[in-house]
Amino acid sequence: MAEVAVEALLDDEHDAAAVTLTGPDLISVPDQVAHLSELLGRPISTVDIPLDVAREHMLANGLHPSVVDVAVRGFQLVRDGGNAVVTDDVERILGRPARSFRTWARDQRGAFLDPLETTLPEG
Repeated sequence: MAEVAVEALLDDEHDAAAVTLTGPDLISVPDQVAHLSELLGRPISTVDIPLDVAREHMLANGLHPSVVDVAVRGFQLVRDGGNAVVTDDVERILGRPARSFRTWARDQRGAFLDPLETTLPEG
């Protein structure tokens, strides 16, 4: 996303353009977590939180109700598959294919580590 943002700022061709930035393939959150678990060599899992519980938690933590409404609608959209789309916008703007989640995770794996960890499984 940062590379696309830089290109958009430097090239007037992208002014007022609406783009949808995606990777090269659809990948679910559980699949993302499975990739991270494999990369880091430790179990990681997801928890499916009911939307009403998520709403209550966000409100209890001081988020404005309008922000909570937008977040919950976004969560529902994802659950309903409303964002299950792949575009070529990244490739069209950058002139190269978008990176996969697996590649991004491998390149950023240090961000997922405890600072005391010094070795990682290769993958």
